[in-house]
Amino acid sequence: MKYFRIYILFFFSITAIGGSAQTFNKVYYPKFETENAEGKKIGISVYNNNFVKNNEYFGNLNSGITYIGSILKPEIVWKPVQNLNFKAGWYGRYFYGSNKIDASVPIISVSYEFLKNFTLNIGAINGDLRHEYLQPLYGIDNYFCKNPEYGVQLLYNSEKFYADIFMDWENFIYPGDTNQEIINGGLVAKYFLFDKKLSVNLQSVLRHYGGQVNNSNSLVTSAVNIAGGLNYSLQLGSKYLKQIELRAWAIQCTDLSSIGDMPYKQGYAVYAGVELSNDYCSLNLAWFNGKYYFAPLGENVYQSISSINNWYLEDDKNLIQSSLLLHYPIANGISIGVHFESFYQILQNRFDFNYGLNLAINQTHFFK
Repeated sequence: MKYFRIYILFFFSITAIGGSAQTFNKVYYPKFETENAEGKKIGISVYNNNFVKNNEYFGNLNSGITYIGSILKPEIVWKPVQNLNFKAGWYGRYFYGSNKIDASVPIISVSYEFLKNFTLNIGAINGDLRHEYLQPLYGIDNYFCKNPEYGVQLLYNSEKFYADIFMDWENFIYPGDTNQEIINGGLVAKYFLFDKKLSVNLQSVLRHYGGQVNNSNSLVTSAVNIAGGLNYSLQLGSKYLKQIELRAWAIQCTDLSSIGDMPYKQGYAVYAGVELSNDYCSLNLAWFNGKYYFAPLGENVYQSISSINNWYLEDDKNLIQSSLLLHYPIANGISIGVHFESFYQILQNRFDFNYGLNLAINQTHFFK
């Protein structure tokens, strides 16, 4: 019970500080601002994030790792007409202390608003954390270890409804390759009611390993997660506590493989929480309860299947999560963030946590 007492003491200590501003992961979002840019313009967009994230995870479920490094993404932007953007650039990720660049990827993308509220993205899409998945479905660490998502994306954004439908072709194969193709697909949808105080949400993500032209002995596997839930937001207007948001979700996970090596065919979970926020900080407290839960892209701490020991399972999951983010805009397009996140595994009496720091530069300049 020692870890539990430390957890409770820490939670009530940070609760006394107050609430927070941005949605927890938004300090990592690259943004591309074109609302005021007229057609037939050329610009330069630069995204740079310098980060530290230290995972202190224990037990047989997953191992701790420290991500420390920089991401740089310079792009040239061309707007031949108002409703079309073409971007070409480079994405680089470097972990400090390594003797090589971890990722070096060209960036090519076209974004076309073909109807009011409808936008089609082809090439490098608005992916990773910008999908705004729940953490049990899509873990934050994907931001540090996965390359930019490439594929096709359809976005719909109106006053009442938002939808993000995408296909991410993560690994391309040639005839004779010994590895498998990896394809991710998903849907994130929100319908707003009562002046956006209440949103009805649906999320799904599918991960597929396969291929017909490769020489791999690996099994063709597919797994899907589907989640539905309600978010209720209450605006308070105080500079110390501007917003309270309540969330309640149900999640289903299914192994779609005809012959697979997953220990479970189906699982489920409930996920509920509250977030307090103001302009500079955000505090989140959540409860997760799952049975046979698995999510190929989800945060490891929620899962029943170990990521490091294939013999280790935690059929029943019952944990309390808390997150604290301090966020400060240094200047327009430049921000710094500090976070602490903890997970108390009730059944295993285990306390896992992570903490981090990041400084991001996010600028787009157009020329006449």
